[in-house]
Amino acid sequence: MLRVEQVYIPTLTLTHAPIAHVVLRKRPTGQGAAMQIGDVVKDFAPANGASKDVKASPVSLSLDLRDVADGNYVFYVEVSDSARTLARPALAVVVRKGIDLRVADARARSSGRAGRVARRTALPVDRMHSVNSGEMQLGAFDVDKTFADADAIQAAVEAGKDPFAGKTGDIKRHYVLDGTNEVMPYRVYVPTNYSASTAMPLIVALHGLGATEDSFFDSYGRVLPPLAEKNGYIVVSPLGYRVERILWFRRRRGRERRSGEKEKRTQRGRRDASARPRPQGVQH
Repeated sequence: MLRVEQVYIPTLTLTHAPIAHVVLRKRPTGQGAAMQIGDVVKDFAPANGASKDVKASPVSLSLDLRDVADGNYVFYVEVSDSARTLARPALAVVVRKGIDLRVADARARSSGRAGRVARRTALPVDRMHSVNSGEMQLGAFDVDKTFADADAIQAAVEAGKDPFAGKTGDIKRHYVLDGTNEVMPYRVYVPTNYSASTAMPLIVALHGLGATEDSFFDSYGRVLPPLAEKNGYIVVSPLGYRVERILWFRRRRGRERRSGEKEKRTQRGRRDASARPRPQGVQH
């Protein structure tokens, strides 16, 4: 299911109902001026009859991908009103057949185990749900590797082993955030000469808005892991709740909004009370 909607209030008055034409292409190759748009994989029939106000009534398109091979693709949607093109949004997607069965199997295997097993293997399912619901961007989410890592962790735990005991190098882990019950990933680098008998400095690297737990490891020239290895310190880089916003900001805005509404009600109550005629006589 592909959903096309307008985020901002429309500034154009449409004379015709918009038409959405969807094309699935392979991912682009190259960067900048050398970027080449991928080949067409499937061209879907234009969808007619959409509302003139795509903000109030988004367009939902049911697209059949059963004949599309597993791979990484991009949906390109051309929205027009017969006479002109209004927008050309694009959405990167990953196609994997049987993924729902794999998710159901992972949940079934962990449901009868201790909670720590379910939590240690919850990342791929939670991340996939967040991406599909639009809460997080696809970004560098590697579906195959993430599920394979979760399977290896679960197999180790079921065998009575700690999958992270004595592990060094670049490690991807996660925890469940209290208050939201969401799985939050974080990246760790442990120098190869680490010994549990010797303390090492710990650096907690907090990314900025728009970045992820992977940014300090995969961006900025990828210099942080080699520096940690060379100088002997552990690096932890957590995801700041959301790529596009932070939990603290959302909670603060929520408190301010509720506080403002409460203050308005209080002021309204004061005005109403002052406008009422005062009762005469004896008051009990």
